[in-house]
Amino acid sequence: MKLKLDNKVLNICEIFFFAAILIPFYFQGQLYSPFNFEGQPFGRPTENVLSAYNLLLNKNFGIPCSDLGNIDTRHDFISKGGKCYLVNEPFFMFYHVPAIIYGLIGDSINVFYSLLVLSNAAITSLCLYVFSLILKKMGFRRKTVLIGTALFGFGAGLMIYSRLIFVHTVNLLLFLALLNEYLKKEKSSQNKILLFASLMTLNRLVSFLIIIPILYKTFKKSSRKKVFLKKLFFIFILVNSPRLIWNLALTGNPLIDPHFINMESTSTLFSILPKWVRAPIFDAHNYMTEEGMIMPHAIYSFADLSKNGLFLKYHGIFYALFSSDGIIFNSPFLILSLIGLIKMWNEKKELDVFAYIIVINLLIFSLDYKGGFGPRYARFYFPTLTLIMIFSLKGFESSKKSAILFIILAILSVTNNVSLAVRTDWFYENSMDLFSSDLVIFPYIPVKETLAKHDINFAGPEKLLWTKSSSCLPREFFEGFQLDVCECKEPASIRKKVFIPENTDSMVLSYCSGSAGGDGLNLTVKIGEKEIQTFIKSSQCEKKEISLQDIKLGKEQLVIIEPAIIGICQDESILLTSISFK
Repeated sequence: MKLKLDNKVLNICEIFFFAAILIPFYFQGQLYSPFNFEGQPFGRPTENVLSAYNLLLNKNFGIPCSDLGNIDTRHDFISKGGKCYLVNEPFFMFYHVPAIIYGLIGDSINVFYSLLVLSNAAITSLCLYVFSLILKKMGFRRKTVLIGTALFGFGAGLMIYSRLIFVHTVNLLLFLALLNEYLKKEKSSQNKILLFASLMTLNRLVSFLIIIPILYKTFKKSSRKKVFLKKLFFIFILVNSPRLIWNLALTGNPLIDPHFINMESTSTLFSILPKWVRAPIFDAHNYMTEEGMIMPHAIYSFADLSKNGLFLKYHGIFYALFSSDGIIFNSPFLILSLIGLIKMWNEKKELDVFAYIIVINLLIFSLDYKGGFGPRYARFYFPTLTLIMIFSLKGFESSKKSAILFIILAILSVTNNVSLAVRTDWFYENSMDLFSSDLVIFPYIPVKETLAKHDINFAGPEKLLWTKSSSCLPREFFEGFQLDVCECKEPASIRKKVFIPENTDSMVLSYCSGSAGGDGLNLTVKIGEKEIQTFIKSSQCEKKEISLQDIKLGKEQLVIIEPAIIGICQDESILLTSISFK
């Protein structure tokens, strides 16, 4: 059957494409062309570009860790044999054919990056067109299809990600193609459904959970269920064989994603651990910068840790939708999805499948929600965004009053999202959990003390009492202090007078270290007049005993902890979690 192209929808896609590649970035007071790789802010898009360029130039997935400069390798890379391997999105470049062709014959990273930008913008523009096909299959009027297509690109975050080299734009296109085939209601679409589903899991294995409702409904409607399952298994294994080999090479297990090896925290539905509240105004412990700005990690806690409860980690879902980085907050016209949801409930149009996809998507990516400003993590919720868009357009069509409100909110959404696509320096993240946004399930849960009386837990209120180096301010995370000497010219350190108990032989530091260029780092610990230097291995979470010989016990001593560089300065960081005495 010949595909009929809608010229007006094509015009919207073309305008989106040229806007995505021509509007410059604003970063650190300067405007940068999307085609100039030099000067781009470090982050996962930069890592993706460098990893893809290295693969094509050197025919090797691993980048020499020394070539990564100031890029933080702790979360996104696994270090093996002096080389760093990207764990998040190793296969994203396979979809950018022009860049691959150039990478095999050329050597300019700016040209390579420019081709990636063009390719990524083209893929995102194609997302708009497939979305228009879905709207037509859902029975929307032509005017609504055109408005919805334009808003999907300019008012719902896609403009931002069309300019950042992530795999999520590719995965969105695959999800839209999958949804489009599912809505065709034709038996001939089954093979395409299985193919698109398998390609989604190649990029991100966890995507399989999100699309289970579509696969299940397709399976139920299949007249040859055993054949369907065999096809699913065969296509899934065939498409995912590169992923399984990649997992095996880096983790020793084909089913373990390397990304989860480097995760700092575990994702749990319920939590009894002490939580902290980010303080809106908090200067009691000198958490003000020289410019008078509140530090993003300024926190306070309940002094009595035993007064805790059982909390459902609900805040991730709420924040993913309604916080300053939530998809509905940044695209306020999506609030009309509530009206559209009621309308779809009455029409019974695919609401069950859509609802299951939204719930699964929100649950999977919200348990370990990170936060930030702007739609920082909207890319994880593209399936939810797509379906909420459909609900919103249903609300738009429901009445003239809702249409007027929709137009006003749509204008705000477009100005916000296009502005955020320009101001890339407004994107940051804050890994603090927000205590006050969780749902209380039970009012009191006693917390068992795991440390002795004089031991120090940097995950607790104790961190507020330590003096931080002013020229290189240590970062504060839920787990403790992070000291990184590569981020400043001066050493990062913490200090405080600590009571050294009698009848103790050693002080035990618990910590996790960064990659440190693969050669470790030195840690200097000063206790009173005594200075001890100890070697810390790269990428390790362990405990280090420091002898207290010749230290006066039973009294307070000034303790100073300060890391130092060995060899190349790359991620010479250490996360201190506790100090105990034995």
